[in-house]
Amino acid sequence: MRNSWYVLGLCLSVLAGCNASTNNTIDNKIPLVPYQKANLWGFADDSGKVHIAPQYEAVSVFREGVAKVKIKNKYGFIKPNNQIVAPPEFDWAWDCENGKILAQKDNKWGYLNTKGEIIIPISFYKLEKFTEGIALAQREPNGKWGAVNESGRAVIPFEYDELSLPKEGKLKAGKGRKFGYVDVAGKEVVPFRYNRYVQAQGGRVVFREGDMFGIADEAGKVIAEPTYQELTPYQFGIAFAKKDNTWGAIDLYGKEILPFEYDMIYPFKDGFARLVKKRLFGYLSREGKVFIEPKFEDAEDFYEGVAIVVDRHRMAILNQENKLAIPIEYEHCRSFSEGLAVVRKGELFGYIDKKGALVIPIRYKIARDFANGLATVQRDKQSGFINAKGKEFWE
Repeated sequence: MRNSWYVLGLCLSVLAGCNASTNNTIDNKIPLVPYQKANLWGFADDSGKVHIAPQYEAVSVFREGVAKVKIKNKYGFIKPNNQIVAPPEFDWAWDCENGKILAQKDNKWGYLNTKGEIIIPISFYKLEKFTEGIALAQREPNGKWGAVNESGRAVIPFEYDELSLPKEGKLKAGKGRKFGYVDVAGKEVVPFRYNRYVQAQGGRVVFREGDMFGIADEAGKVIAEPTYQELTPYQFGIAFAKKDNTWGAIDLYGKEILPFEYDMIYPFKDGFARLVKKRLFGYLSREGKVFIEPKFEDAEDFYEGVAIVVDRHRMAILNQENKLAIPIEYEHCRSFSEGLAVVRKGELFGYIDKKGALVIPIRYKIARDFANGLATVQRDKQSGFINAKGKEFWE
């Protein structure tokens, strides 16, 4: 599904991760937005004035001063003045992140910079995006995995059958049937003595023996014997565990801090975890305290300080600060993104703010979440971008 990014102009994944540092302007003054006309794409400013005439099969938003464009089924990059910085010769390319562009050509992967210069040779069979300063790589089909740094130098040797993305400076690695963890410099930090279900996070190792789970420290010393049916990785010093078919919570030393009386506990999001008890939903704080007792018929995770819940058969916006639930009269409401949430009435979608006010009319067949001030939508047969004021960028 790599080419799905241009079906609606851009899908959410193209916008995700964009931030205020994105350089999408002319002379650092006029922000540019992808603009569609007659199935071709260019760029316009916030008023709708066209600055780059529609001429491309597809475009991305500008990130760090460059935007991806598609010409004759190949991908390249341009500046806000339409100057080409990387010719359209790549089979695929991701948007620029931290000055680097991951690109594919002739079934090989490498990296460019924002000047279009190759900084990591396009020679890898598989190459991932950079995370915590390293990129996972595989040199040839069915070859071993390793990792390179931003200069392309191997920092984790190519000797592993499996490697996971780094988290908290550690990567799960597999050699044959044994799994452990290495750090981003390739040093072993959790011994290779576990099966693939091992999870190291928050200073603890969750491991599995047979059908049961236990806890060890990173040196391998067992803290809690494998007596749990399920056990989640630690977040904020808390792990959620299942015992005798009910869920509770334990601390770093295996001590029970939340009774085993819940039907389900979901991972923390925005500092809170959803609790389910007798088919009702509540929330647990990151301190391990029940924030709201289970009372909602349904509930979503918190995002941007609010959560969508169903309270007494009515959909509502729950505020994290005052625990007040504001009723809203819609058939569906997504989580908030950049202060706005997609709502549905009948077969059409619009957007509300955190007070429940409709700020962009319900008139779209498809509506995506906002990112970097833009959202992709489809109205009738027309698709493209809108901004947070509801302005449409097409004709």
